[in-house]
Amino acid sequence: MKHIPARSTRLLAAIALTAVGALSVTAAHASTMSWNWSYSSNSYSGNPSGSGSLTAQSQADGSYLITSLTGTWDQYSITGLIEPKSSFGNDNLLFPSSATTNSNYISNLLLDYYGLSFSVNRGSGVTAGQTEQVNLYGSGTAYISCTTLTLSSCNSRPTGTFSISTTTSSVPEPGSFALFAGALGLLAGLTALQRRRHRSAADAPRV
Repeated sequence: MKHIPARSTRLLAAIALTAVGALSVTAAHASTMSWNWSYSSNSYSGNPSGSGSLTAQSQADGSYLITSLTGTWDQYSITGLIEPKSSFGNDNLLFPSSATTNSNYISNLLLDYYGLSFSVNRGSGVTAGQTEQVNLYGSGTAYISCTTLTLSSCNSRPTGTFSISTTTSSVPEPGSFALFAGALGLLAGLTALQRRRHRSAADAPRV
Protein backbone atom coordinates (compact mmCIF):
# COMPACT_ATOMS: atom_id res chain seq x y z
CA MET A 1 0.00 0.00 0.00
CA LYS A 2 1.37 3.38 -1.02
CA HIS A 3 2.37 5.57 1.91
CA ILE A 4 0.69 8.99 2.10
CA PRO A 5 2.78 11.61 3.91
CA ALA A 6 1.17 13.08 7.02
CA ARG A 7 1.40 16.59 5.56
CA SER A 8 -0.54 15.49 2.46
CA THR A 9 -3.16 13.82 4.64
CA ARG A 10 -3.69 17.01 6.62
CA LEU A 11 -3.97 19.00 3.38
CA LEU A 12 -6.56 16.62 1.93
CA ALA A 13 -8.53 16.74 5.18
CA ALA A 14 -8.56 20.54 5.06
CA ILE A 15 -9.78 20.45 1.45
CA ALA A 16 -12.52 17.96 2.34
CA LEU A 17 -13.70 20.10 5.27
CA THR A 18 -13.76 23.18 3.05
CA ALA A 19 -15.77 21.31 0.42
CA VAL A 20 -18.29 20.09 2.98
CA GLY A 21 -18.74 23.60 4.33
CA ALA A 22 -19.08 25.16 0.90
CA LEU A 23 -21.59 22.58 -0.30
CA SER A 24 -23.73 22.98 2.80
CA VAL A 25 -24.03 26.70 2.02
CA THR A 26 -24.21 26.77 -1.79
CA ALA A 27 -26.09 23.55 -2.58
CA ALA A 28 -28.89 24.15 -5.05
CA HIS A 29 -32.34 23.75 -3.53
CA ALA A 30 -35.56 22.79 -5.26
CA SER A 31 -38.95 23.88 -3.97
CA THR A 32 -42.42 22.76 -4.97
CA MET A 33 -44.98 25.57 -5.08
CA SER A 34 -48.59 26.02 -6.05
CA TRP A 35 -49.34 28.84 -8.51
CA ASN A 36 -52.47 30.71 -9.41
CA TRP A 37 -53.45 33.16 -12.14
CA SER A 38 -56.65 35.20 -12.35
CA TYR A 39 -57.59 38.11 -14.56
CA SER A 40 -58.26 41.55 -13.17
CA SER A 41 -61.14 41.83 -15.62
CA ASN A 42 -63.73 39.21 -16.55
CA SER A 43 -64.15 40.70 -20.02
CA TYR A 44 -62.16 37.82 -21.52
CA SER A 45 -64.45 35.06 -22.75
CA GLY A 46 -64.16 31.65 -21.16
CA ASN A 47 -62.84 30.83 -17.72
CA PRO A 48 -60.16 33.48 -17.03
CA SER A 49 -57.99 31.53 -14.64
CA GLY A 50 -55.04 29.16 -14.35
CA SER A 51 -53.58 27.16 -11.50
CA GLY A 52 -51.38 24.20 -10.66
CA SER A 53 -47.99 23.36 -9.19
CA LEU A 54 -44.42 24.04 -10.19
CA THR A 55 -40.92 23.04 -9.16
CA ALA A 56 -38.21 25.70 -9.05
CA GLN A 57 -34.50 25.46 -8.34
CA SER A 58 -32.64 28.21 -6.49
CA GLN A 59 -29.99 30.11 -8.45
CA ALA A 60 -26.83 31.85 -7.28
CA ASP A 61 -28.31 35.30 -7.98
CA GLY A 62 -31.32 34.76 -5.70
CA SER A 63 -33.82 33.91 -8.43
CA TYR A 64 -35.46 30.50 -8.96
CA LEU A 65 -35.45 28.61 -12.25
CA ILE A 66 -38.76 26.86 -12.91
CA THR A 67 -37.97 23.30 -14.03
CA SER A 68 -41.47 21.83 -14.26
CA LEU A 69 -45.04 23.11 -14.29
CA THR A 70 -48.41 21.36 -14.27
CA GLY A 71 -52.04 22.41 -13.98
CA THR A 72 -54.79 23.91 -16.11
CA TRP A 73 -55.19 27.07 -18.15
CA ASP A 74 -58.64 28.31 -19.16
CA GLN A 75 -59.96 24.85 -18.22
CA TYR A 76 -57.50 23.06 -20.52
CA SER A 77 -54.62 20.86 -19.38
CA ILE A 78 -51.10 22.24 -19.41
CA THR A 79 -48.96 19.81 -21.38
CA GLY A 80 -45.55 21.04 -20.28
CA LEU A 81 -43.10 23.82 -19.54
CA ILE A 82 -41.43 25.37 -22.61
CA GLU A 83 -37.63 25.49 -22.61
CA PRO A 84 -36.08 28.91 -21.87
CA LYS A 85 -35.59 31.22 -24.86
CA SER A 86 -38.06 29.16 -26.93
CA SER A 87 -41.21 31.25 -26.55
CA PHE A 88 -40.97 35.05 -26.72
CA GLY A 89 -37.60 35.04 -24.96
CA ASN A 90 -38.94 33.30 -21.84
CA ASP A 91 -36.39 32.66 -19.09
CA ASN A 92 -38.75 30.76 -16.73
CA LEU A 93 -37.36 32.63 -13.74
CA LEU A 94 -39.25 33.23 -10.53
CA PHE A 95 -38.48 35.95 -7.98
CA PRO A 96 -40.12 35.00 -4.65
CA SER A 97 -37.87 37.48 -2.84
CA SER A 98 -36.45 40.91 -3.59
CA ALA A 99 -33.07 39.63 -2.37
CA THR A 100 -31.72 39.04 -5.87
CA THR A 101 -28.90 40.43 -7.98
CA ASN A 102 -30.55 39.46 -11.28
CA SER A 103 -30.80 42.62 -13.40
CA ASN A 104 -34.12 41.49 -14.93
CA TYR A 105 -35.92 41.59 -11.58
CA ILE A 106 -38.92 43.95 -11.49
CA SER A 107 -39.64 45.40 -8.07
CA ASN A 108 -42.53 43.69 -6.26
CA LEU A 109 -43.22 41.25 -9.10
CA LEU A 110 -42.65 37.48 -9.16
CA LEU A 111 -41.93 37.40 -12.90
CA ASP A 112 -39.64 39.50 -15.07
CA TYR A 113 -40.33 40.87 -18.57
CA TYR A 114 -39.39 37.56 -20.23
CA GLY A 115 -41.56 35.48 -17.91
CA LEU A 116 -42.46 31.82 -18.00
CA SER A 117 -43.95 29.89 -20.92
CA PHE A 118 -45.92 26.66 -21.11
CA SER A 119 -48.00 24.77 -23.64
CA VAL A 120 -51.72 24.00 -23.49
CA ASN A 121 -53.70 21.46 -25.48
CA ARG A 122 -56.95 23.00 -26.67
CA GLY A 123 -59.52 20.22 -26.48
CA SER A 124 -62.52 21.97 -27.99
CA GLY A 125 -63.68 25.02 -29.92
CA VAL A 126 -62.08 26.61 -32.96
CA THR A 127 -58.58 25.58 -31.83
CA ALA A 128 -59.53 22.02 -30.84
CA GLY A 129 -56.52 19.71 -30.73
CA GLN A 130 -54.03 22.50 -31.32
CA THR A 131 -51.20 23.35 -28.96
CA GLU A 132 -51.30 26.88 -27.63
CA GLN A 133 -48.29 28.60 -26.10
CA VAL A 134 -48.83 30.82 -23.07
CA ASN A 135 -46.32 33.37 -21.80
CA LEU A 136 -46.89 35.01 -18.41
CA TYR A 137 -44.64 37.98 -17.68
CA GLY A 138 -44.25 41.11 -15.61
CA SER A 139 -44.35 44.61 -17.00
CA GLY A 140 -44.17 47.78 -14.95
CA THR A 141 -46.38 47.05 -11.95
CA ALA A 142 -48.60 44.39 -13.52
CA TYR A 143 -48.67 40.86 -14.92
CA ILE A 144 -49.65 40.22 -18.53
CA SER A 145 -50.45 37.02 -20.41
CA CYS A 146 -49.64 36.39 -24.04
CA THR A 147 -51.11 33.43 -25.95
CA THR A 148 -50.32 32.19 -29.43
CA LEU A 149 -50.67 29.20 -31.74
CA THR A 150 -47.60 30.38 -33.66
CA LEU A 151 -44.65 32.50 -32.58
CA SER A 152 -45.43 35.00 -35.35
CA SER A 153 -48.00 36.88 -33.27
CA CYS A 154 -49.17 37.23 -29.68
CA ASN A 155 -52.67 37.73 -28.32
CA SER A 156 -52.20 39.83 -25.19
CA ARG A 157 -55.00 39.49 -22.69
CA PRO A 158 -56.04 41.83 -19.86
CA THR A 159 -53.64 42.22 -16.94
CA GLY A 160 -53.94 39.58 -14.26
CA THR A 161 -52.83 38.53 -10.81
CA PHE A 162 -50.10 35.92 -10.35
CA SER A 163 -49.36 34.34 -6.97
CA ILE A 164 -47.42 31.43 -5.53
CA SER A 165 -47.25 29.56 -2.23
CA THR A 166 -44.65 27.03 -1.12
CA THR A 167 -46.08 23.54 -0.60
CA THR A 168 -42.91 21.65 0.37
CA SER A 169 -39.73 22.59 2.17
CA SER A 170 -36.65 23.20 0.09
CA VAL A 171 -34.42 20.15 -0.29
CA PRO A 172 -30.95 19.89 -1.88
CA GLU A 173 -30.84 18.72 -5.46
CA PRO A 174 -29.62 15.09 -6.04
CA GLY A 175 -26.39 16.38 -7.56
CA SER A 176 -25.63 18.37 -4.43
CA PHE A 177 -26.33 15.30 -2.29
CA ALA A 178 -23.81 13.30 -4.34
CA LEU A 179 -21.08 15.93 -4.01
CA PHE A 180 -21.77 16.33 -0.31
CA ALA A 181 -21.62 12.55 0.23
CA GLY A 182 -18.37 12.35 -1.73
CA ALA A 183 -16.73 15.02 0.40
CA LEU A 184 -17.90 13.31 3.59
CA GLY A 185 -16.58 9.98 2.30
CA LEU A 186 -13.16 11.50 1.63
CA LEU A 187 -13.10 13.05 5.10
CA ALA A 188 -14.08 9.72 6.72
CA GLY A 189 -11.37 7.87 4.80
CA LEU A 190 -8.70 10.35 5.82
CA THR A 191 -9.82 10.16 9.45
CA ALA A 192 -9.51 6.34 9.37
CA LEU A 193 -6.05 6.64 7.81
CA GLN A 194 -4.93 9.00 10.55
CA ARG A 195 -6.18 6.59 13.23
CA ARG A 196 -4.31 3.67 11.68
CA ARG A 197 -1.17 5.76 11.47
CA HIS A 198 -1.40 6.76 15.15
CA ARG A 199 -2.12 3.16 16.17
CA SER A 200 0.91 1.90 14.21
CA ALA A 201 3.10 4.53 15.84
CA ALA A 202 1.84 3.54 19.29
CA ASP A 203 2.45 -0.18 18.67
CA ALA A 204 5.96 0.32 17.31
CA PRO A 205 8.69 -1.13 19.63
CA ARG A 206 10.62 1.43 21.60
CA VAL A 207 14.41 1.44 21.31
